[in-house]
Amino acid sequence: GVRIFPAGLDNFNSPKEKHPNQDRRLARGMRRRIRRKSERKKIITSILQELQWMPTDRDQLHDWYQLDVYELRHRALSKKITLPELGRIILHLNQRRGFLSLRKTEEVDGDKETQGMLGEISELQKQIEKTKSQTLGNYLYKIYQKKGLSEPIRKRHTNRQMLHDEFSLIWEKQ
Repeated sequence: GVRIFPAGLDNFNSPKEKHPNQDRRLARGMRRRIRRKSERKKIITSILQELQWMPTDRDQLHDWYQLDVYELRHRALSKKITLPELGRIILHLNQRRGFLSLRKTEEVDGDKETQGMLGEISELQKQIEKTKSQTLGNYLYKIYQKKGLSEPIRKRHTNRQMLHDEFSLIWEKQ
């Protein structure tokens, strides 16, 4: 009187074991993430254009996008910048929001902290402190000035708190 159901997994008891809906779920998650990012960018773009911090003319908009954002982020910490330049910084920070950990408790196991994305983030934070840079943008600008395009600037995992701190400091200075 016992019914035996199949495991519901492909390649049961093998290293390639996975649920049949896993690929579909991953694709749906990617579509949602892309759609949400696009919606955020549209909302911020419309607000910046409404405030006139972003040009609406096609030629001016092209020039606005060509501004060196890392130089602007560096300069905004010490000098007054224009509102369109501040708008460009805001849009750039939105595009590179950083990683937000959803862990409820901090794990005591330090081994996980030194591996993967969290390890890269903590290493980047140590480099920022070592170079005595005020913010992430300041650190990236120094790398760009020193090494030019020989070392990629954007291939780094960042923490969202780094960008929050940088935005707060820029907002305070401006």
